[in-house]
Amino acid sequence: MSPAAKDTIIAGVIQNFEFTYELCWKFLKRFLGGELGSNYVDGVSRKELFRLGVEHHLISRIDNWFKYHDSRNETSHTYNKTTAQEVFAVTQKFTKDAEELLVNLEKRNH
Repeated sequence: MSPAAKDTIIAGVIQNFEFTYELCWKFLKRFLGGELGSNYVDGVSRKELFRLGVEHHLISRIDNWFKYHDSRNETSHTYNKTTAQEVFAVTQKFTKDAEELLVNLEKRNH
C-alpha cells in the first residue's frame, strides 16, 4: 500500500472515530438524562458524565473514555502525522468500548 493510501485510510478511521465518539457521549447523556432526569445531567462535564456511566454500568473503563475525549480534542485543534498516528492507535480500543456501551444501552432499553 502506498504511503498516500495509508494516510487516507488513517484519516478516514480518525474521522469515523470523531463522529462515533460524539454519538457515544450524546447517547450516554440522553440515556442518563432519561434515567436520572435531564436536570441532573445537563451542564455536567464530559468526565462527570463518564463517571455516571460507570456508576450505572453503561461503561467500565473510565480511563479509556477520558483518553478518547482527549484524543477527540486533539483532532479538533491540530492535524499532523504524529497526532494522527496517536489517535489511530487509540481507535483500536475505542471500538471495543463503544460496542460495550451499545450492548449495555440495548440491554437497558428492552
